[in-house]
Amino acid sequence: MQMMNRDLIITLINLIDLKNLELTRVICESLYYFSFDLNFLQFIYENSFKKLKDILEKTNDPSIFCSIINILTEFIRNNENLSNDLILNMIKFFKNSSDLFYLSRIIKSLNELIKISQTIELFKQENIFSDLILLLENQINNSDIQLNILSILQQSGKDKEAAK
Repeated sequence: MQMMNRDLIITLINLIDLKNLELTRVICESLYYFSFDLNFLQFIYENSFKKLKDILEKTNDPSIFCSIINILTEFIRNNENLSNDLILNMIKFFKNSSDLFYLSRIIKSLNELIKISQTIELFKQENIFSDLILLLENQINNSDIQLNILSILQQSGKDKEAAK
């Protein structure tokens, strides 16, 4: 992370624009990788949360969507500051996407957030369990998706209402 500094992160954030999808894809993916450093994660969150959330709600691009969700998942996971609408956006993406690469990223994020009881409540509200089981059955050759779904179902099964 020696090449990174806060001014560069601000510059990247300011360059995000849905009119230039390729550049925005690269920036969002870069910010995601920078978010692995907890100091940069906090800085990215403090300086771009509103912008990232706005882009998340406007984009139809799965790469941008997943990168932003993955950044926010890192923050939520480390701070347990959960926002229902972010989880609901992830569930909507999960239900409407067929691209396995991006589905895998979303399912991994959902698995990270399942440890927070609020996530299970949203899963029950959105009736996602049958969709997860169907995807599990259809992904016999994708162990990452299978393992993350099994972990989600295992954690959710501890909730008596979800296990029904």
